[in-house]
Amino acid sequence: MNKQDVLVIIQGPASNIAKSLETWFGYNFIFSGWEVEIDKYGYLPFLPNRYPESNGPGNVFLQKTTTLAGLEYAQKIGYKYSLKIRSDLFPTNPDVLLSSFTENLNFIAKHRDSIDGHNGYLVDYMQFGRTDDLVTLWEGVEESSSVAEICLLNSFLKNFTEKDCSFILDKLDSSNDLWWERSKIFICV
Repeated sequence: MNKQDVLVIIQGPASNIAKSLETWFGYNFIFSGWEVEIDKYGYLPFLPNRYPESNGPGNVFLQKTTTLAGLEYAQKIGYKYSLKIRSDLFPTNPDVLLSSFTENLNFIAKHRDSIDGHNGYLVDYMQFGRTDDLVTLWEGVEESSSVAEICLLNSFLKNFTEKDCSFILDKLDSSNDLWWERSKIFICV
């Protein structure tokens, strides 16, 4: 898969713009955040969003609003694939990360904790896949649980099957990892 076929949607608050620019240099990307932060982006590609009426459980409606805005923009301009990633999560090697993805919906991992009658839930920090599939996934997110990740999982289960899902945690290592700025940790190492 060619990186020019992918739109990277950097979703969330404007707290790590410089690191995002460094990480995604040479990629097609867009920031999707809040209109109250528009001045922080200057000339950068940015989709300003209004806050939803409700944040939803675990702020899932904040994530849904900014993610869907980015995905709908990707659809409109013809990107077959999209990578949605938190604005505080950075791959150490974006090219290797991109080569880790399959044609399925890709997630970092599935937590094994049992919640709301589910044997685990999808980690929502990052997703990759066909743009149309990601739009379907995020359009289906509704307040179906008190846990944001279960709301995402319920949309997945309603619209897809396990055959449609891939996890990349086993492809992460010291040369291909994800740095989570908020917690100051690497996902794998």
